[in-house]
Amino acid sequence: MKLSIEAVKDLWRQAAQDRAVRWSLTIFIMLRVSLSGLAIVVISLQPLPEGNHESEVLSRGLEPVSTRAEQLLVEVWQRWDVLNYQRIATHGYTDNQSSVFPPLLPALARVLGTLLGDNYLLSAMLISNLSFLLALVYFYKLTRLDYGDAAARRATFYLSIFPTAFFLMIPYSESLFLLLVMLFFYAVRHQRWVAASAAAGLASLTRVQGVVLIVPLGYEWLRHTGLGPRRVGRLLLLTLPVLLPPAAFVLARHFAGYPPLGAVLETEWHTTIGIPWRNFVNLVSLFTSRRASGNNIVNAAIVLPFLLVTLASLLRVRASYSLYTAATLVVVLGTVHTRTPLVNLPRHVLLLFPTFMFIATRAKRPAVHRAVVYPSTALLILLTCMFVQWFWVS
Repeated sequence: MKLSIEAVKDLWRQAAQDRAVRWSLTIFIMLRVSLSGLAIVVISLQPLPEGNHESEVLSRGLEPVSTRAEQLLVEVWQRWDVLNYQRIATHGYTDNQSSVFPPLLPALARVLGTLLGDNYLLSAMLISNLSFLLALVYFYKLTRLDYGDAAARRATFYLSIFPTAFFLMIPYSESLFLLLVMLFFYAVRHQRWVAASAAAGLASLTRVQGVVLIVPLGYEWLRHTGLGPRRVGRLLLLTLPVLLPPAAFVLARHFAGYPPLGAVLETEWHTTIGIPWRNFVNLVSLFTSRRASGNNIVNAAIVLPFLLVTLASLLRVRASYSLYTAATLVVVLGTVHTRTPLVNLPRHVLLLFPTFMFIATRAKRPAVHRAVVYPSTALLILLTCMFVQWFWVS
């Protein structure tokens, strides 16, 4: 026992001396405290209509939280898909709507929640927050490999204050997926191919779009090993853990009697698969016909500038990062929403970590830094307040 305690102390001392850990922990605590404080103030000044939130919770077969502390610290984030992940963790897959959510996050919440007295909302919150913290640490380490500590500090800071960054601290799949993507690239950069394959496989079990990681995996593998029958054969073996989880998920849904994923997305969320630029065509149509809503305007204000910077970054960051970005853009832009173009994109672009690296390298001048921080922080505050009040954000 003494040895194990000493080992823990040594590990803690090493972590405390790591700049990536110190900076990431500082950013995490700052954001966690400030956003929680903001949510408490918002819900205290403008309480939700009596019974509305409870009816949403009960309609999914869930129990409302029982204490005031839980209401202020946890329940204020229990909105939209948080309820879906909590329901899956509590009851499993029960209907068409829940069947589209991949299983890793609710499965982890189920395991941890059992240890917390079947409190699956709290367990999912803990998983998302820990994932976000670790994702920041490895994002810092990845950025430092190419650009140094100063750029790494800026990149992690810009990611943390992005207008939709609060999604990384609540039970959505973004933070867990981002962590697994960071672990994947960190393993790739150190040529730990089996670890990279495992991380990519878990990512595709968190979000189906994790399969895009086979693109940078294949590039980096061939770049380091070269072509040849044996090398290509080993690469195919490395891609199996990435492809099998989503394939198993789709097959499991089929044998359970659920409709195809595309059919459920179209019925429940009014989304279809289309050409990537179709969203922008629909957006222009809404603006020219003067039918654009406030949601359309906010989405456009966040997504369009970020995508322009992303396109500018493609030839200026590491090739495997650009391949990941391009493949991810094809997937997320290929989901077309006829009623609200760019819906969910302000949240999905959080996963385009190379863009934040690129911005960090261009923000050495104070004026550029301020141009990034001020509007991003203002929008983060606005969207957080809206989300807490049950407005659809992103």
